[in-house]
Amino acid sequence: MDKLTESLFKLLKDKSDEYNIEELTNEENFFNLKKEIVRQVNNILNKEKPNKWQIRDSVNNLFKLASIDLEENNIEKLIFLLITDAINERIPSPSPLYFEYRGHIIPKRNAIITDFELFPELKEKVNQLNPEKKHILVFKIFKDGEIISKGVAYYLSVIDYLIFLFLDKALYEEVIDINKILKEKDGNIEVSKKDINFLIDIIFSGIYEFFSGEKERFKASILDKDYSKYFIKGKKLIKEPLSDEKEKELLIKIAIEDEKLSENKEDFVKNPEVQENVFKEASERDVSNIDKIDAVVWLIGLNNLNMEIFFNYFSVDDLLKFLEDVEKDIETGKDIFKKSIKDFVENLLNEYKLYPVLKESKNLEDFIEKNTDSLKTELLFIKEQYNEFLEKENKKDINTEIKKLFAKYKTGQIEKKEFLNWLSLYETKEGINKNLIEFVKNGL
Repeated sequence: MDKLTESLFKLLKDKSDEYNIEELTNEENFFNLKKEIVRQVNNILNKEKPNKWQIRDSVNNLFKLASIDLEENNIEKLIFLLITDAINERIPSPSPLYFEYRGHIIPKRNAIITDFELFPELKEKVNQLNPEKKHILVFKIFKDGEIISKGVAYYLSVIDYLIFLFLDKALYEEVIDINKILKEKDGNIEVSKKDINFLIDIIFSGIYEFFSGEKERFKASILDKDYSKYFIKGKKLIKEPLSDEKEKELLIKIAIEDEKLSENKEDFVKNPEVQENVFKEASERDVSNIDKIDAVVWLIGLNNLNMEIFFNYFSVDDLLKFLEDVEKDIETGKDIFKKSIKDFVENLLNEYKLYPVLKESKNLEDFIEKNTDSLKTELLFIKEQYNEFLEKENKKDINTEIKKLFAKYKTGQIEKKEFLNWLSLYETKEGINKNLIEFVKNGL
């Protein structure tokens, strides 16, 4: 254990032993504890002088050592949050701090957002930011191959969570003075939502300016002297971390993880009802089929298409033509796109309900030969060319074995009874494709 983690862990254990949750419902006790933690955290960091990367590693290690369960409200979790708040509030702030929890990376959100339950309202504000600029950001930040694989809708959502990471940092570093953000009224603390919304505008402006190269200016009418100062300070806060390639990669990585846990737009666009509406709307546009497919595939992502619904509106050959056109035009992430095509074709050939549709395609065989030659034998099975399939297929997995047995039955090499006996043995095994079982049973 490194010295910094050891010191922070000792602080967490000491304060957890000294207090209990009930005592901290008393406002004075809580304030005194928070003040003491800030003092001790500053002493530890001033002594050890770690850089932001060492601090982040130590916080993640501290989270693991303390065995924090985010779904429980206990003293260890509370002390951990107070320690990380104290660390983040230092200038310059090492935010984002993060910790690994159940296989995911979770960023430490600013307490102003969590304690005042502002996230849903702020998310709505972020959703309303200039959509055209957001689309431009998607194509500036991510590679073409990534975007068409997972969809513009998904990456727009990731950008929202990138904005939130910068909002956390802007609140910690007081881009807008804390006494303007938090105000006392009738004995209660209130949040100035107007100022937090302005912070979001500054952050979005700074991110857009950095990636697009276009100078961003706010209308003079809304900028008094203080707000002009906040605007300049906020844009500097954005530019410095984004100019550091390692820091930029971390921010994007955490934004991707945060999006997955908080919203998971990829799962949303996979919803059959959502896709039905998207395909139906696209099919009614007065443009060519290729242009219609272009709109839906870029929006939803090639990896997320529900092919059963898709082929109710568009043909296999139109989709293949679109993919060939995209491959010529794509500028970045060609290797990612090629892998997506291979995965897509492999998944397509395992959609046994679609075999009648696939057999109608005039170009699928050429497309497979050009892009995924290793899957060519799968097409023989689809086309019911069972002798050729048996000659060429040499994979050993359980689902391929069932296909081989079915092909042998269809070519008279084994009797129906023998095939069914084998099938009954395979049906209970792990990794079996239930759709394949249904397909071969229907083909008897």
